[in-house]
Amino acid sequence: MPRQIREILASVRETGDRGRNTGAPGKYGRSGNPTSLRIKTLFCGYTMYRKDRGTIRDARGGGVLIYINANCVSLIDDSLNSFKCETLWIKIITGTNGFLNFGVCYRSPNAPHEEVENLFMVIKEASKHQAVIVGDFNFPGINWNMLEYNTVNEEIFIKIVQDCFLTQHVQEPTRQSNILDLVLTTEPNMIDNLTVKENFSASDHQMVECELTAETVVNEVIKTRYCYDKANYDEIKKALNDIKWSERFLDKGVEEIWKIFIDIIHDIIDTHVPKQKCLRTKHHPWVNYKVKKMIKCRSKKWNKFKATKTTEDFIKYKKQEMQPQLQ
Repeated sequence: MPRQIREILASVRETGDRGRNTGAPGKYGRSGNPTSLRIKTLFCGYTMYRKDRGTIRDARGGGVLIYINANCVSLIDDSLNSFKCETLWIKIITGTNGFLNFGVCYRSPNAPHEEVENLFMVIKEASKHQAVIVGDFNFPGINWNMLEYNTVNEEIFIKIVQDCFLTQHVQEPTRQSNILDLVLTTEPNMIDNLTVKENFSASDHQMVECELTAETVVNEVIKTRYCYDKANYDEIKKALNDIKWSERFLDKGVEEIWKIFIDIIHDIIDTHVPKQKCLRTKHHPWVNYKVKKMIKCRSKKWNKFKATKTTEDFIKYKKQEMQPQLQ
């Protein structure tokens, strides 16, 4: 499993899943061929929503994504996602006929004028309803305390935030001395316990962690697990021996062979291994004790460096950050 995904999960588990709305928005790289919006689950317990950069402009790699707790009822917002900018929007169902717009945004410093205009327009549209908007906006010249700015785009962005009555919650630098990563909400009391933490993985941006206060509709999640200790292994062996593999694989390509093989194995498992229904566990085997311990240790060293600002403490933090167990 990639280091970044393990760190996302470890960070989420470290918070104890305090909120039911749990996501991991941000940029990602080297995604292969450009694709349109996708919805899939990459690991147990979370739904991934993804929008590749190649759907916005001619580019390979990069884009925006959201991980949300699978217990929450959520769906893609086709209307907001139609804007030609690097943003991704979902609706989180909050009750009878109610929903919350949740969006993640990335504005490249080199983004073309049309893309920036679309970004501003979609923020205005999303803010007409209850909304949470997060992401890397790359406006280093904005002073959020004094509402001062250096560029025309920064001036326009501040005006949008004010006109839409949005609250900007991040008050500490997220990259060097700049506040680039923002959390915007239509209601000031929607965000609690926001903290700017250490750098995420190999990124030069720091993580922003917060709790979202919102009433959500929760799915009853029951999963089925196989009881391999009670499987009929004699019948499994017999079933495997009875299959004429050479005939099944004759004149087939590698992908076809793999699909045939996997389908056969799954059929045999379903037939000869008993199943048991159980509630979905919050524990994942790859987020083990070692990973949690190292995340805690890294956070402590980062907090110490923030307090002392000494080179010695920074070196200690970087050494802990590069520990091979998280790779």
